[in-house]
Amino acid sequence: MDLNLIRIIETVALFVIFLVLIYLLFKKRDKKIYQDAAKLPFVGDETSNIIEFENTIEIEKNKGENHE
Repeated sequence: MDLNLIRIIETVALFVIFLVLIYLLFKKRDKKIYQDAAKLPFVGDETSNIIEFENTIEIEKNKGENHE
């Protein structure tokens, strides 16, 4: 086999793999999964704000108690 033939086969194979990956990523069936994943960074902010609020309430309750 000639070295150029091996390079041609490798290039064509990698291009086919690339096209298959693009097809798998943009299937309509998985659109909801990707939309949910895109919202994940924003969901964490709400959750952390709730946890911080709950911690603040607990601290305020503890300040009002007498610790003798």
